[in-house]
Amino acid sequence: NCKKDVPTGKMKAILGKWNWVCSDMRKYGYHNRLFFDYRRWPENGESYQMEFRTNGKVYLTENGKTKHIRMEISDQTIGDTVGGHVDGRGLSKMSFRFLHRLDKPDTLWVYAFPFSNWGQHVPINIFVREH
Repeated sequence: NCKKDVPTGKMKAILGKWNWVCSDMRKYGYHNRLFFDYRRWPENGESYQMEFRTNGKVYLTENGKTKHIRMEISDQTIGDTVGGHVDGRGLSKMSFRFLHRLDKPDTLWVYAFPFSNWGQHVPINIFVREH
């Protein structure tokens, strides 16, 4: 692992297990502005979990199947908002952005994962910390 892959400072706030609870679907509208369209909830046993570890690795569990993914995490933290971009390396093609507000420590917003190809919809996926 490269040192840049290991979350440090405020980025340590993302460490742990996160469970997907729903997705807010936004839609491009007038002058490319985003508008709330609807909320999508898990269906028929569907589940996603992400685990950020101290060694810079991410484990993704999708409907009970776990994938170990080596990641490169770019820190885009500003003030009390932890943000970043995760890019899979090697055979992994997964890529997503995340946002975590330190004043809401149990909520993680993930953009473009697990739902990213919904036409005009822009999903904002909401994960909660597992305790």
